[in-house]
Amino acid sequence: MGVSDRLLDDVGSGPVGVDACAFVYFVEEHAVYAPVVAPLFEAFDAGTLNGVTSGVTLLEVLVVPLRAGNEELAGRYEAILRGSRGLAVAGIDPALLRTAAGIRAATGVRTPDALQLAAALHHGATAFVTNDRRLPRLGSLRIVQLRDHVAGGADPGNPVQAAPTAGELLVEQGRRQGFEQALRETLVRLLALRFGELSDETAARIRTACTGQLQDWTDRIATAGSPAAVFAD
Repeated sequence: MGVSDRLLDDVGSGPVGVDACAFVYFVEEHAVYAPVVAPLFEAFDAGTLNGVTSGVTLLEVLVVPLRAGNEELAGRYEAILRGSRGLAVAGIDPALLRTAAGIRAATGVRTPDALQLAAALHHGATAFVTNDRRLPRLGSLRIVQLRDHVAGGADPGNPVQAAPTAGELLVEQGRRQGFEQALRETLVRLLALRFGELSDETAARIRTACTGQLQDWTDRIATAGSPAAVFAD
C-alpha cells in the first residue's frame, strides 16, 4: 500500500472533515503534502468518498489569490470547493455556531478551528484531516495528521521541512487580519437574521470591537434571546 493510499485507509469510509490547509497543499502543489492529499480530493471528485469543510475554508483560501488579483488561482479553489461531487461546504448558521461555541468552551480552540470541527460533527464525519496538532479528538471524531502520512513517516521531533506555499503563509495571515473583518460581517448578518435590522449604536459597537469581543458575541447568538443578551458585559 502506498503512502497516499494509507491516508484513505486511515480516514475510513467517511464522511471526512477537511481543514483549509489540505486545500492549499493540493491546489498549490505542495512538494511534500500534495501527493498525500491528492487521492483524498480525487475520491471527493469521483463521489466515492464524502467530505465536508466549513465555509470558513472558502474565506481563508481565497484571501491570497484575490489580494494578488489571481482569478485563475481563485477559480481553481472555487472549482474544488463548489464542484467536487462528494464534498460539502457547510454554511455558518445558528445551529453550527451553537456547536462551535460548545467546542470552544470545552477545548479553548480558536473560532475558525471550532467552526471546522463543528461542521465535521454536523455532517457525521468520523475523521478530520489537518496538520494542526493543537486540535483535540472530539468523541468519535478522530484527528488525522497529514504529517503522519508523508513518505518515511513523520517524527514529531524531526518534522518534515518544506518551503511553505504562498497560500500557507497567507492563510495564517488571513486568520489574523482578514478573519476579523469576516467575523464582523458574519456577526452583522446573523444578528439581522435573528433579531431584525440593527440599530446604529449596535453597528458602531461591532465596527470598533476587537477580535475577542467579536468571537464572544458570535458565540452567544445561538442562545441569546435578544440583542442585549448578545452584547451583555
